[in-house]
Amino acid sequence: MTDRAQRLAKLILGWLLVVAGVAALALPGPGLLMLFAGLVLLSQQYEWARRRVEPVKRAAFRAAAESVQSVPGSS
Repeated sequence: MTDRAQRLAKLILGWLLVVAGVAALALPGPGLLMLFAGLVLLSQQYEWARRRVEPVKRAAFRAAAESVQSVPGSS
């Protein structure tokens, strides 16, 4: 697969995931997860998508770190 074909496939899949994610926000399904996955793919090509992915990624890592911290005095 050529570089151009891979880039086109990522763009198509990214936009499909964004559209499906937005639809799944109102319908049953993992809307936020699909929306985020689509933005991750689009962030490889577009700066606007990269700017929207970074804060979400930082918040996800922060939440994950907080969820594994032990509660003081609980041992």
